[in-house]
Amino acid sequence: MVRACRLLITGGRPASLQHIFNYYNTDWNSQLRETLKKGPSNLPATTRTELSPVECEEFAEAYADKILNPSFAPLRPAMITTINNPETMKAVLGHMGLPMPAASPDPAWRRDFADAIQKMDRERLIGLVKTWCLKNPPKRAEVDFIVKTDFGALMRETFKEAAREFPAKRGAKAKATRRDYSKIAMLAYKLYPVCLKITTELRSSTRYSVQRLLEDRRPEFPEACTFLLAHLPRFELALNDKRLRKRAKRIESFARLVADAIAGADFGLAPRTSIERAREGRRLLAQART
Repeated sequence: MVRACRLLITGGRPASLQHIFNYYNTDWNSQLRETLKKGPSNLPATTRTELSPVECEEFAEAYADKILNPSFAPLRPAMITTINNPETMKAVLGHMGLPMPAASPDPAWRRDFADAIQKMDRERLIGLVKTWCLKNPPKRAEVDFIVKTDFGALMRETFKEAAREFPAKRGAKAKATRRDYSKIAMLAYKLYPVCLKITTELRSSTRYSVQRLLEDRRPEFPEACTFLLAHLPRFELALNDKRLRKRAKRIESFARLVADAIAGADFGLAPRTSIERAREGRRLLAQART
């Protein structure tokens, strides 16, 4: 499930996934309708079509808890990726048969929302959702839909059905040959300055997301930032990898490990393997110079 969601948000096979979503769209919607029939609403019965201020606060707390629940973990990267791209969000929600919000949040709110999800900051999430709801009171039917629907379970069932329908074996991952090691090492060298800047910013408790920081650095480091944005979920995982933090106490050493870990992404290498190949590549480059 986690791999499938990562494939979705990184665009690994967009055409195939779009076909799967289109193929199961009817089944997805039928599951949603069944879900909406189950259980009473968490909100009090009323003839109002929009939420009151008190209900907005209750919904904000329920919504934050839903996003931060462990069962929602596979979908959090998708939310972070799509929240700053309205067109992408529209396409993804359309494929899943989910309703589009009536109004679009401003860019600053979207960036803060994505950053709060990434940092698992419940209080910030509640505040952002409450502010949005008070400014744009959602319809009661929309809130019922969000409160009652277990999106994680529906996504898992959809991919299980897709796996049964498309049973083809996975192809072999791209492997880096020995001649590619020096390419990985050279790329890691280009990524290092950006990794060092991003790591420094994050440790200074910046409010900006990793995506925003990379976009801000793109004019200065176009090639490195474009690569890291293309592999954003993997880059974020490397930045938060506790094992890498234990291996490197100094911020410069940690940034080097992160650069090495992500440099082999185009070859399908795991972070640990990518680090080994980058180091071997540097050794081969040193030999070639002597």
